[in-house]
Amino acid sequence: LSLYFENRLRKMKFKYPAEIRVKGLAIGIKFNNTEYVSELIFKCLKKGLCMADASASSFIIYPSLDMKLEVARKGLDILESCV
Repeated sequence: LSLYFENRLRKMKFKYPAEIRVKGLAIGIKFNNTEYVSELIFKCLKKGLCMADASASSFIIYPSLDMKLEVARKGLDILESCV
């Protein structure tokens, strides 16, 4: 599942360059633009994807260990629609 997350995130067309770090199912995405992180989180929350920032310039995704691929796909689809 972590490989699926990593592959999908690396293919996303973020407005700003993203530094994506994956360690198991702890996934961090860092940007050079702090306003973009806030904007992205706000858009995702409006569409029902619960997210929070890890710092002013990054957010972390911690999917549950027993998450089904379909749930991961839906969450990443929401994220991708907000980038």
